[in-house]
Amino acid sequence: MNKSLEDEKSSISWILVAAIFACITTLLFLCSIICSFRSLKLAIDVIDASADFIRDHKRVIGVPVLYFVFTMTFLVLWLASMTFVISENTIEAGKFPMDKNLIWKTSVKYKTWWMLFCALWIISWLKYSSNFIIMVTATTHYFNCTQENGRQGEGDLGVAFRMTYMNHTGSIAFGALIIAIIRFIRFVFLYLSEKAAEASGENPVVKGIIACGNCCLGCIEKICDYLNNLAFAYMAVSGENFCKSAWNGFLLTLTHL
Repeated sequence: MNKSLEDEKSSISWILVAAIFACITTLLFLCSIICSFRSLKLAIDVIDASADFIRDHKRVIGVPVLYFVFTMTFLVLWLASMTFVISENTIEAGKFPMDKNLIWKTSVKYKTWWMLFCALWIISWLKYSSNFIIMVTATTHYFNCTQENGRQGEGDLGVAFRMTYMNHTGSIAFGALIIAIIRFIRFVFLYLSEKAAEASGENPVVKGIIACGNCCLGCIEKICDYLNNLAFAYMAVSGENFCKSAWNGFLLTLTHL
């Protein structure tokens, strides 16, 4: 009986500790909501406006689908082209029947790396073009909202395509180039890191350094992708070039952290 009473008291103590912890967590959460109420309200308004925009412009949903088809078509053609390039290497018979060894030529290696870089660039360009078309459509929807039409503006998808391919193709390609360079460096880093790991005999220290380097490159890629989207969003509103839009978008973010 004494042991049962001690176990019961211990359970009550743990339940009391858990209840106190839950109360403190709830109070902290409530304080964060109160302090961030303005930001929370703004976020809800943004979601509400976005939902209204998608409801009134359902054809915008087809833009990512269209560019997904473009991307898949490009990848199929790119893989076929890469097969032809790799076939320029020397193929020798192996030790066993039906075994073949591929002897890479230096010129083919350079061609392969160049084709990889071009693929990363074009895929990024297609992705940002799709995003920019949606941004411009949303911008025209916003500026067409007036009191007379009940705040229901019409987004012009034709204007979005025209601005993307007639006015800002170079800016979108430049933003895609930045991401392509970073991703290409990351691919090269992973390729060299595999060679280093094999040469070190799977040394855990080398593996740790490789993981840290890959993580840093991934963070740089995410940051640049975020800044690119800021630049394109500002560009969709102002019509300015990429560099000016990137700088102004960055300053706008700092102003409204």
